[in-house]
Amino acid sequence: MLTLHAIPSHHGPLALIMPFALIFCSLTACSGDPDDTSDTGATDAANTGDGAQLGDAGAATGNDAQSADSIDPRHDASGSGSGPDTASTPDSDQTKVTPCTGKKAGAPCSDGNPCTVGDHCKDDICKAGKTKLTCDDGDPCTKDGCHGELACWHEPDPDACDDGNPCTTDTCTKADGCESTPLKPGDSCATDACFIGQACSKSLLCLGGKKKLCDDDNACTDDSCHKKQGCIFKINAKICADGFACTVKDSCNGGVCVGQKTNTCPICNNQFGPWAGQLNEILLGVDGKKGNGIDVDADKKTCAPDGSCKGGIDNSMGVLAFAVNKPLANAMKAGTMRFVVELADYKGEGKPFSLRLYYGNLSPGAKGCNWLTTSCSWLITQQSMGPDCMPLADFPNARISKGKLTAGGPDQVFALEANLAGSVKPTFYIKGARIEADIKLDPAAPPGKPKIVSLNGVIGGAMTEVAVMTVFNALPEKNFKPLDKKSALALVKSLLVLDIDVDGDGTKDAASLGIRIVGIGATIAGMSL
Repeated sequence: MLTLHAIPSHHGPLALIMPFALIFCSLTACSGDPDDTSDTGATDAANTGDGAQLGDAGAATGNDAQSADSIDPRHDASGSGSGPDTASTPDSDQTKVTPCTGKKAGAPCSDGNPCTVGDHCKDDICKAGKTKLTCDDGDPCTKDGCHGELACWHEPDPDACDDGNPCTTDTCTKADGCESTPLKPGDSCATDACFIGQACSKSLLCLGGKKKLCDDDNACTDDSCHKKQGCIFKINAKICADGFACTVKDSCNGGVCVGQKTNTCPICNNQFGPWAGQLNEILLGVDGKKGNGIDVDADKKTCAPDGSCKGGIDNSMGVLAFAVNKPLANAMKAGTMRFVVELADYKGEGKPFSLRLYYGNLSPGAKGCNWLTTSCSWLITQQSMGPDCMPLADFPNARISKGKLTAGGPDQVFALEANLAGSVKPTFYIKGARIEADIKLDPAAPPGKPKIVSLNGVIGGAMTEVAVMTVFNALPEKNFKPLDKKSALALVKSLLVLDIDVDGDGTKDAASLGIRIVGIGATIAGMSL
């Protein structure tokens, strides 16, 4: 049983709570649907083979679908396992790009990494040279470095001329280097980011003022101040009140207050538009390459997982794909994971609209429709709505431009509570959720016919280590066999690499992830009442 919660945003207009069933389904066999457990027409597809890829049913059409149990996510499709983070290590013996077969030992070659100098052949393998490429641009105002994919890079260095005195203005030019100009007495200054109202004295001392009050009026964050970053609002897991009388067991999840809906909450009967689709593939991306993740930290110089990534794409949790994708594929075929997408109030090219995701049941007239290959008619479940009947999973800033769908941002959050048999109820969230997808529309489709032709993309974001381990720790012992639970948890933790800072305190506390999604058109007939 999966239970969704309404989570109002304390950062932006509306946070996103996605029914992120996939990790739980992969670990618990997805033994149930929130509203309906009847046969839905995909039983035959589910029985075509244990772990058969959705592409076998014709659903995966554009993401280079691969057998979920045939790929080790720590290697790329070619099996080389090479990536910019590995390649940028000059003395690494892992880079094996240019064949040296037939060449003498010591013969020059190229290992494919522009940051190494002196690459040479040894034992028919091109070995990286131990000398680094010099990338100094001669400008004292820039930071210089080399990246195995980008080669030499140069970017402004804001600290190049910092003299440590807040009562001077420090500037840097390539021609003259550093210059410090004194501020006037009374000019504002700050000894660190946690002080306000300070002013410079005649002797260039920063005096007076008071400490900054860091209070976001949110019970679900612990507020503090860092002298460089300023206010830090660290997400906690405290008891809280969500403001709805019909919810129970309110607690903090992902930085917002969450309550469980009860049968005293109103029955929703929302209306839906014609722009709808159904997801028929949801898989964890196998690596940090195009089609398997997004640039979560907006830094092209970083990517994950190490050794199997490029282009700045972050998907640190791709190392767990080998464990979760086979059950995910089975769950989709069995019909225990059924999601419907709506482009609510879509008005055309480049205009903002709300992208909403719902749980769906086949409408009465569509029983037997195989949603993996055929556009179906759906009823949206009550669990898709909050206690105020607003959609729980809502990207209010979505846009489509030239066939590209984008939505989400730093303040979007997925959150989910799962009732796991024989265990506690873990809730976890994905912070900074974004969607990047190719989408094809058919505006001329007649009434009652799908206006979405295809959808192919990635949902990306980050999960904290605490959230990930809480999920795994809540599972019953039997789910980890043949390993004992303690050993399995240690394995998961060892594979998890934290590469994202979600609370802005300068410490990486979350792992990036990318979720591959594929969909086709659908129609929405109404709601399950």
